[in-house]
Amino acid sequence: MAKTDKELAVELACACLNTIGRNQTAIHKPLSASDVDSILRDCYNSILSLEDFDDK
Repeated sequence: MAKTDKELAVELACACLNTIGRNQTAIHKPLSASDVDSILRDCYNSILSLEDFDDK
């Protein structure tokens, strides 16, 4: 069964957040809920934009 756009976006956002978390230093501020929401929305919009390439 194929994954939904939302499931793919969550997986992509998790990968991004894991990468950000591994690269934290003392000078980075912790991510806020707004930051996480923005990352998830950006990932979802990116997944949606890929659908435009399906027919080409």
